[in-house]
Amino acid sequence: LLAGLDKLREEKGIGVILIAHSQSKRFESPEHDTYDRYCPKLHDAASSLAQEWADEVFFAGYKILTRAEDQGFNRSRNIALGTGERYIRTTETAAVIAKNRLSLPAELPMDWAEYEKFFSQAPATKKKASK
Repeated sequence: LLAGLDKLREEKGIGVILIAHSQSKRFESPEHDTYDRYCPKLHDAASSLAQEWADEVFFAGYKILTRAEDQGFNRSRNIALGTGERYIRTTETAAVIAKNRLSLPAELPMDWAEYEKFFSQAPATKKKASK
């Protein structure tokens, strides 16, 4: 699959965008306690190959705010409040897998025009090789 996508990109000049669902998966860090983070919902080997192949790996999500609600008896619970605003993370954090080779800011609004501003400034070699 990736060899075929390379051929499309290199011979036909077609930009390739792969989209996958995400999953929360336990990450066993050799330096820290184990924690969960979002990663592409693919088989581990396929996920590793696709991430290595791609120039950019983004994580898209919704902005969410939380507020604590008192339940009495010294107990509270957090309530999630969605804003409806979408964003894209472009660099890896403890919570998500992401990367980019365009020196993008860590977070962008989920808007093609915002991404295109950075892509149009990239050197021609990166544009040609972008996946």
